[in-house]
Amino acid sequence: MEPIKFANKYILKNKKILIIYIILCVLLSILGMITPMISATILDLIIKKTSINCIFNICLILFLIGIMSLVLSYIKNLIFIKISSYSAINLNIDIIKHIHQVPIRFISSMNSAYLNHRINTDSNEIINFTLSLYSNFIQSLLILTISSIILISINIKMFLISIILAVFSLIIYNLLKKRLYRFNIKLKESQNNFFSELNDQLFYIKFIKINSISDWFINKLKSSFNSYFNIRIKYEKFSCIFDNINGIIVMIAQFIFFILGAIEVLNGSISIGIFTVMTTYFNSLKDSISYFSSLAKSYQTNIVSYKRLKDLLKIPSENHTGKLITSIDEIFIDNLSFKYENNEIIKDFTFTFSKGNVYGIFGKNGSGKSTLIDILLGLHNNFEGKIFINNDSIKIINISKARELCFGVCEQEPMLINDSIYNNILLNTSIDNLELDGLINLLNLNEFINKDNKNIDSIIDPYCTNLSGGEKQKISILRTLLKQNTSVLIFDEPTSALDYKSKINLINYLKKIKHNKIIIIISHDYEIKDMVDEAILL
Repeated sequence: MEPIKFANKYILKNKKILIIYIILCVLLSILGMITPMISATILDLIIKKTSINCIFNICLILFLIGIMSLVLSYIKNLIFIKISSYSAINLNIDIIKHIHQVPIRFISSMNSAYLNHRINTDSNEIINFTLSLYSNFIQSLLILTISSIILISINIKMFLISIILAVFSLIIYNLLKKRLYRFNIKLKESQNNFFSELNDQLFYIKFIKINSISDWFINKLKSSFNSYFNIRIKYEKFSCIFDNINGIIVMIAQFIFFILGAIEVLNGSISIGIFTVMTTYFNSLKDSISYFSSLAKSYQTNIVSYKRLKDLLKIPSENHTGKLITSIDEIFIDNLSFKYENNEIIKDFTFTFSKGNVYGIFGKNGSGKSTLIDILLGLHNNFEGKIFINNDSIKIINISKARELCFGVCEQEPMLINDSIYNNILLNTSIDNLELDGLINLLNLNEFINKDNKNIDSIIDPYCTNLSGGEKQKISILRTLLKQNTSVLIFDEPTSALDYKSKINLINYLKKIKHNKIIIIISHDYEIKDMVDEAILL
């Protein structure tokens, strides 16, 4: 029952409204069980030719119960949507927050669309399944109990037919549950992969258009769909076999029930009204048993969702409980080596970065320049050698907090979000407007970012097609420089798309502010080599 316990951590955060939801489920079950008794009473009264006023009054009660059931069902459904939505998003958030904190190597091989679809579908499935237990399980259990009591009191032979039905359903589930589990794993993975491929058709739209490779991408999509479809067909075939076997057992039980019931009526043992009641409660009992059978089938699906979510949560996170540092004076690297899939990227590298200097890191593509920075930022922790920050090993400090408080990073490929230019500059920091104005002027962004005519509030589209390469790079540099009180500034190829004047202005500005910072520039631009305090060749 681990999946249910796991989901309950989120569902039970809505305890008060959940109690109302359960009460509504119980009331609806009771009303549903009363209705057949009233219907049978009306039928017997008609046969006995009772007065129309008496029949009218009972019909009115039946009508009012129906109206009440509709209103309660409406409220129950709204509550279900509220609890399930909030529970699912909170579970989603917890999984995503954990992924934000794991070393990057664990998720670098996963397509983001695949991962997003996997987290979302699994979270919603496990929450909806568990929450439905509070309604369907309680209702079915209540109906099962009441129907059994009524059938036993009327005719025990009819009740025994239902018991045989339940036993056979249980046997079938136990025989097929392992195969159900395996089919669910394959189906979910193929579905996630297909969604990922579907997302790529739009994510790479500019690349597709430039290179005229629509057919190639469409063929990839078709291949992914065919793989998903074949697994889906196999799953549906097996699922139908499971359901049909149960269906056959139900039909046999129903056949026997009607034959025995007809005999009882013909013998005068029971009235037609009582037989109608027995039929209704037998059907209720049958539906409850079918529900528990389908519940067992659904449980296998949710075990898959649960295990896939737990697999993500088992990925070890970075150190977030280590020593807190708020400034960095020195970074000492001792005999650092790093491999990626048996490919040696960095070997026996030793160096010291000290406050008050601008460092340039140079080298060919693939020489490990960007990888070195990723290691210094704690994005990779599977390196050999030692790294000390202020004489403390990088492995004992709170690296996530260090990145927040001590590092400002301008990436080689600037990442901009689908939001205003201002929010892309701001992110989660506060901004000194005077400093912002000075840096806008420094990077020759006056025309592009004009606060007076509100250009700064312009929205960057999802694929940044409304910005040039230089504009994207300048926005990235701008927000890095504006990050308050950072000790280490890192720029990865910051001048690749800059005009000459902006490049010179940037270098001169970095020299001006270097006295209380460590500044690291990765570049292929050898003009920068003459401008830095110390050059490192990888």
